[in-house]
Amino acid sequence: MIATRASIRSDLESLGVQPGDLLMVHASVRSLGNVIGGVNVIVHALFDAIGPRGTLAAYLDFEPFYEETDELDEPNVPVFDKRI
Repeated sequence: MIATRASIRSDLESLGVQPGDLLMVHASVRSLGNVIGGVNVIVHALFDAIGPRGTLAAYLDFEPFYEETDELDEPNVPVFDKRI
């Protein structure tokens, strides 16, 4: 089954998501299957479901690209930059 912006919004509404809600999302994009338009469509569908007065929060993770050891030089560990 192929998902669309409208079908994702409908699914969210079936789950009880309403305009004005605070919605915390932590999901595997792949688990939604084929989505016409990809991740951008998923995000737009989330915003459609909560409306302009709702709040969307999402967990973001990234690989630190280093091994945590006692010898870690903290000042040289890059911080997370959401623009990247």
